[in-house]
Amino acid sequence: MDKKNIESIFPLTSIQKGLLFHALKDGEAGGYTGRHCLYLKGNIDVEAFKKSIDRLNQKYDIFRTRIVYSTLENPVQVVLKESDTDFFYCEDKSEEEFLEEDGKRGFHFEKENLIRVALVKIADKEYCNIWSFHHILIDGYSIAILAKDFFQIYDTISKGQMPETVPAPSYRRFVSWLEKQDIEPARKYWEDYISGEEQPCGLPGDLLGEGFEIAETSFGIRQNLLEKIKEYARARAVTVNSVFQGAWGILLSAYNRRSSILFGNVMAVRPPQMKDADKIAGMFSGTYPVRIKAGEGDVFSDIVKRANEDFLNGMKYAICSVSDLSGCARRIKSLYIFENFDLEVLFDSAKKAGVEITGMKMYNHSSYDFSISLADNQGEFRVVFRYNARKYSRECMEKVEADLLSVLRKITEEKEVTAGDLKKDTGYVPVLQNQVRKETSDTERIAETKTERTISKIFEEILNIKEPRVREDFFELGGDSIKGMRFVALCRKEGMDINLKELFSSPTIEELARIAETKGGARREAAVRYEPDMENVYEPFPLNDIQTAYLMGLNGEFEIGGFTTQYYTEIEGSYDIKKLEAALQKVVEHQPALRTVIKDYTAQQILEDLPPYTIEIIDIPEEKNRKRALAEHREKMRTSVFDRTRMPYFTIKAFKLGEDAYRICFLIECLCVDGAGLMMMLSELMGYYDHPEEESSRIAFTFRDYQSALAEERKKEKYTRDRDYWMAKVDTLPLAPEVALKGNPANIKNPRFLRQEHFFGKEEYETLQSFCRKNKITMAALLCAAYTQTLAFWSGSQEFSVSMTVFERNLYHEDVPKLIGDFTKLIVVDTQTEHEDLISQTKVMGGKIAEALEHSDYNCVNLIKEIALKRRLGTKAVLPYVFTCALSEHGAGQINQVYGISRTPQVYLDCQVTNRNGGLFVNWDYPEGLYDERMLEKMFRQYIRLIAQAGENPTASVDEETERFIETYNHTFMREEERAKRHSQTLCDLFAPSFETYARRIAVKDFEKEWDYRTLGQAVYRICAKLKKDGVKPGDCVGITGERKAETVAAILAVLLCGAAYVPINEEYPRDRVAYIMKKTDGKVKTDAAYVREAMAKEPGNVFESQAKPDELAYIIFTSGTTGKPKGVAIDHKSALNTILDINERCGINEKDVFLCLAEFGFDLSVYDLFGALAAGSKLCIVRDQRNPEEIRKTIEENGVTFWNSVPAVMQMVTGVVEDGFVNKTIKNVYLSGDWIPVNLPDKIRNHFVNARVTSLGGATEASIWSIYYPTERKADISSVPYGMPLKNQTIHILNKWRKACPIGVRGEIYIGGDGVAACYYGDKEKTDASFVEHPQYGRLYKTGDYGKLREEGFVEFLGRIDSQVKIRGYRIELGEIESCALEAEGVQRAVAVTKNTGGSEGIALYVQCGDSFNETEVRSLLQKQLPDYMLPSVIEKMDRFPVTANGKIDRNKLKNRQSQGVQPARTEPANKAERDIGRMLSQTSGIRQVDYEKSFFEMGIDSLKAVVILNNLKKAGYDISLTDLYSGGSIAGIARALYQKEETTGHSEFDDGEL
Repeated sequence: MDKKNIESIFPLTSIQKGLLFHALKDGEAGGYTGRHCLYLKGNIDVEAFKKSIDRLNQKYDIFRTRIVYSTLENPVQVVLKESDTDFFYCEDKSEEEFLEEDGKRGFHFEKENLIRVALVKIADKEYCNIWSFHHILIDGYSIAILAKDFFQIYDTISKGQMPETVPAPSYRRFVSWLEKQDIEPARKYWEDYISGEEQPCGLPGDLLGEGFEIAETSFGIRQNLLEKIKEYARARAVTVNSVFQGAWGILLSAYNRRSSILFGNVMAVRPPQMKDADKIAGMFSGTYPVRIKAGEGDVFSDIVKRANEDFLNGMKYAICSVSDLSGCARRIKSLYIFENFDLEVLFDSAKKAGVEITGMKMYNHSSYDFSISLADNQGEFRVVFRYNARKYSRECMEKVEADLLSVLRKITEEKEVTAGDLKKDTGYVPVLQNQVRKETSDTERIAETKTERTISKIFEEILNIKEPRVREDFFELGGDSIKGMRFVALCRKEGMDINLKELFSSPTIEELARIAETKGGARREAAVRYEPDMENVYEPFPLNDIQTAYLMGLNGEFEIGGFTTQYYTEIEGSYDIKKLEAALQKVVEHQPALRTVIKDYTAQQILEDLPPYTIEIIDIPEEKNRKRALAEHREKMRTSVFDRTRMPYFTIKAFKLGEDAYRICFLIECLCVDGAGLMMMLSELMGYYDHPEEESSRIAFTFRDYQSALAEERKKEKYTRDRDYWMAKVDTLPLAPEVALKGNPANIKNPRFLRQEHFFGKEEYETLQSFCRKNKITMAALLCAAYTQTLAFWSGSQEFSVSMTVFERNLYHEDVPKLIGDFTKLIVVDTQTEHEDLISQTKVMGGKIAEALEHSDYNCVNLIKEIALKRRLGTKAVLPYVFTCALSEHGAGQINQVYGISRTPQVYLDCQVTNRNGGLFVNWDYPEGLYDERMLEKMFRQYIRLIAQAGENPTASVDEETERFIETYNHTFMREEERAKRHSQTLCDLFAPSFETYARRIAVKDFEKEWDYRTLGQAVYRICAKLKKDGVKPGDCVGITGERKAETVAAILAVLLCGAAYVPINEEYPRDRVAYIMKKTDGKVKTDAAYVREAMAKEPGNVFESQAKPDELAYIIFTSGTTGKPKGVAIDHKSALNTILDINERCGINEKDVFLCLAEFGFDLSVYDLFGALAAGSKLCIVRDQRNPEEIRKTIEENGVTFWNSVPAVMQMVTGVVEDGFVNKTIKNVYLSGDWIPVNLPDKIRNHFVNARVTSLGGATEASIWSIYYPTERKADISSVPYGMPLKNQTIHILNKWRKACPIGVRGEIYIGGDGVAACYYGDKEKTDASFVEHPQYGRLYKTGDYGKLREEGFVEFLGRIDSQVKIRGYRIELGEIESCALEAEGVQRAVAVTKNTGGSEGIALYVQCGDSFNETEVRSLLQKQLPDYMLPSVIEKMDRFPVTANGKIDRNKLKNRQSQGVQPARTEPANKAERDIGRMLSQTSGIRQVDYEKSFFEMGIDSLKAVVILNNLKKAGYDISLTDLYSGGSIAGIARALYQKEETTGHSEFDDGEL
């Protein structure tokens, strides 16, 4: 959208937002569209018709309005200065054909006009004028305004005149007016009006079809009946509309068998107090509730009068409609529309223009299953039923028509008639296909059986509704996961065995009753009611799991430690502080939790009384000083450290702002109060403040009683079952997502916490709730799924877990719901991002949350401790990403909270969602210094965007700024004409001219000889002749034995000139591998030096014209494959040529350069050496053995080598053996690739090769040698040499699992694009399709299987292989290939191959689990037959079991660092005093009788809590020891040694003489 073409921007009304929600949910082409057809007769001037529409476009900005929403948190309407009119004229289609096509076209809110006008010629001088529109922009009444004005303009233009165009008043005026109105009085009026109508009410259907299929039927009201109705209305001083409303209400009352019903009335209400409101075209229509009370004895005239009065009263409150009323939309299932536009004005306008309107039709599509529309059309009063043909049959509509006419006749024929009399004669009774319904429709049936009635009462209690229908959905009625937990608890209280998962899958009363009855034989024991222990109320009792965890946070040696969980908030308002203190004292007296003191690390105690609390008042008159003082107090309070000796555990200060105006600063320690309790505390405080006359009473059932009840419940089978469920996950549960951190969490102690926050207003929240109900998902699942999608996108992690905080109050006593305490439980939700879109992931998330909640009797705080213990995570935060769901009906009331922050130890990021003032408040709290602030802001914005756009089923994606950054990074392409010229060349065009141009210069030198270019050319031509004689044709493959001789070079060049592809085969390849490669490529010939010598001796040396083509294959290099078979990478001429010319141009390669050829010809580094040198007339020196540093040095010095190209290991070898004073000045370029480059190697190189530029390169064989480079002279602040920037005509992309661009700094898979991408894996379509992808945005890409991230400095950082593929001495190896081969050996059950540093070089170690028949010699023999020597493991070791990582996968790092060692016997005697002290304290704390001093500290079951107790006891004994010492020491002996080393440095020792 061109910003210069924007005239104005303004927000949507609430009605428009609701229509946008429905449109995005159903597709923009879906509901709430309209088409008005005017049938015209006359001599119509089509050109004048078109010009008139153009004039209308200029006059009314509604024609030029777009709805923009996709990139914004809050959608807006944008008016353009200019926009082409969407007008269409046709003569070759019927009216029906055009309408069908137009209906399929739909509307695209952001891209096109939302009003279209068409003129269809249907006969001579007869036309159909069609106005198509979307109701989000305009209502039907406004279309009539436009049509009337159109004919006036047309009248002028058709007479050859041009009318003056004065802009009509804009819809923006109404939106501005509406924004200034106070909606609350209107909302209260309507809420009172519909109060008591809880049940949905509609027209019962007679079909059971799913989906929506629009249909329509209509009928006329005879003139004599219409006149009687009008007379009836006049006599009673009511409108005709009220009579029809009353009649329709009677029918709905009869069909639903209810005396009071609701339906929706669609009205276009224009505020009379707004000037020219009747001239504005826009969306003024809204749906308003109509309530008809029709008891059996109610007289119909009274019903109609009430309807008329309600209508007149409702008009005063029309700024609030159904979309603004919580839960109202659920209760309205049918629409009523009474069209009242004065059509005579329209007809007269057309008539003056010489056009007769002979008829009109209106087609409107809403999302309701049924609507009734009434209109007076040219003297004929018509009733139109628009209905869902999947729910209603045509016969059904006919019966409803008959019933309506019957009611209308009866009320006009009889003086007074009751509702009962009218209902008696209704003939429509819904009958389902193939079955007669019961007296009441099943969908409307209320509970009948005992079980259904019990569940129905639970629904009523939890959802605050009356008489739910048995097929109504728990979640559509407003249920969520928290209410689901209450539902399960209440079911258990009634002895019904229903779990949360069953509620999610079968959420209706009917289904749940069936489940409960099916399980009838195994009914649960009804929940036990526990009585308060009044006698011991003030005795100490144990801390619960979460309180213990919070106290652990005080220890500063934990990551993000040194404090407890706290909540700090600031509230502004007018307060009487003395009155507030009195109210606070009542809350403290009422709630024992606020009088609870922490005794030590294990116990707490309720105090009988606390002294009255005095709120400190801070009165600083000067605003500037007040602000500074407030900031200082805030900082002090929000970072204060918990002191258990200071009671109470809250602090309140009042900053005076003015007369009775204060900012209340409130800090509370969350050891005894959870999030829900905090809201209750504030609510009670405000309650006692507003009603000081109320007395407080002490709650009988205390938190102590609750803890006692919980201890009893833990003895039951359910707790054991839940504990076992979670314990089974200890080894395998994935841990935290790897979001980029700026700071080291271990170094962040007692930090300030920061907050990102967003508030979704009431309308937005209700839209979200409605969306959740319709999609049968919970709000908690949606918000949690959006959180995990955001974390996945910004971490590159696909599997991870988050902690979810829930506040579960088991109903052990009737006092529990009003009891404040710390009822917090953690559940753990493991995330596998199986779906990219939010809704699919939400449904998965809902199932995971339900399953976790079903096993929530076991608090996952204990699971976290077990994981830390078993996986030896020490002081590290285990699951530091938290989702805190505090959605509930209970809030703190209408308080003006101006600031808030929470902080929790060992938490990296806490996503909190709460209800506030009718809306949804979302915030992220996190420690200062942990994240890059700019990155976290982007993350949060994306999270909010996912929620706001839930109706569009969004996916996470990078923002425009990042898109531009990526585009600039990959801006590598030459001008199109230059690129096309390069694409027309082959490798032969590079080297063939050199045979003559550089005829006398040395071309290639090996250990035996050297050839000049002319000699090389002669050899090549002779080989060509022999290859042709041997049947080699263009497109064939020829095997080349990779002997390190000039003959091999000549053979490669000859194969290419023949138009064939060369397939290098290294000399040491096993016979089986060679046979496989030749068979796979259907190789016609395999050349070697002898073949070349024979050709040179026998064949003519005539010049051979190249038969190669740019798009044909140049070579196939076979690399390691995961299945045990190598795969052939096929590269065409133009792809290889692109890389070679790029490097030659970068380095300025010419005939004076000398290349050192180190790589095997089966390794693609040799491709550049060969063609880079020969293209420029350079000299190529082939080293016989790249493992011989003396030969390499000699070759460099004797030949004046200028260009070095190898894997880093070869250069490491050379720089490692040359003397310190060795200096070379000839080498200008050192190119290193194929493996990690040690960070100190470039400097070492420059010390010896003083004129060399050292360049790191990367890429893949599948992308023509190299695709990325980095000049190492450019220093980077990372721990490895950067991967770099893309080469010319190539691109590098970091993509996630869904192949979307990753944010800057986020790990993803490296994809390579551009001109270097290989043609395929030769003869293997399946592997080709898996690794070479067509990207919709970036074109054809190769999926490397490498991890990397694009950094803001403008280069990619390489992060290693995704799978087990590694590189050894530059050869890429799939460790899976070695493992696959090993598994073929007899007795081998499991095999893991890892790289291992042995004797200073990188090699492979193979670890196997096997049976008794294992024979290492046989395994080695099998591997030698199938694998080249560089893939053979140097170590093969048998293991009983493999170590696993923190994420439950095989820990390859531990295997890499493993040293073979025998089993150590247990040592049960201490070697010194420190060991004796530590062992004694460990034994006392853990109950272990026999201590093993060499055994791992945590293998003996010492968790974090026990570790802290031992630590405190050791400190008391005088030992200078930290928690880190305990964790890092490993065993008791290791801890003692650490203590000895520490104390030796201080000159003081606690060890006995002679010990250690």
